[in-house]
Amino acid sequence: MVYLTEKRHLSKEIAKDLYNLFGGRIKSLQNAASKLEAGVPFSSKSNPILLYSIKFAAFVFLLAIRKSNLQDIARRIEKLKCRTTTQEQTFLFNVLCSLLHRSEIPVDKLIEIEQDVTVRQKILDELRDETLLIRSVSTGSYTYHSQVIRVCMEEYYKDKCLNCNAGKI
Repeated sequence: MVYLTEKRHLSKEIAKDLYNLFGGRIKSLQNAASKLEAGVPFSSKSNPILLYSIKFAAFVFLLAIRKSNLQDIARRIEKLKCRTTTQEQTFLFNVLCSLLHRSEIPVDKLIEIEQDVTVRQKILDELRDETLLIRSVSTGSYTYHSQVIRVCMEEYYKDKCLNCNAGKI
């Protein structure tokens, strides 16, 4: 609010409407304030259609960010896939798909999935390097680095997971 009223010299009413609309995301507030300075009219009371279109534009913007994030993760997974052997790819997808069904994978389960320590260690290192997995310091278990990786796996790779050993773990 301070940014909008003091730095961008907007009225408190418009600043409040913008803040309610964009929820404090500074980039969104900067963009909206710039549009107002450029002459785009805004008033939630006098123009509900404009408010709706701004909310819709904000929604579309958030969808675009989500899609971009998911595509970035999918690119990282594909990059790993291209650099690996068939055995390593199988382990890669078994690990990622297993996490769709559980919150973390303990080391003993990883050993069950892949007995070859070289393959196992190489893929786990690469998954950590690509910030797809993290390892718990206290338990040694592996989990997704963030929730968006789970969403990416569900949206882009779930069909490939049907053929993996994820359900056997």
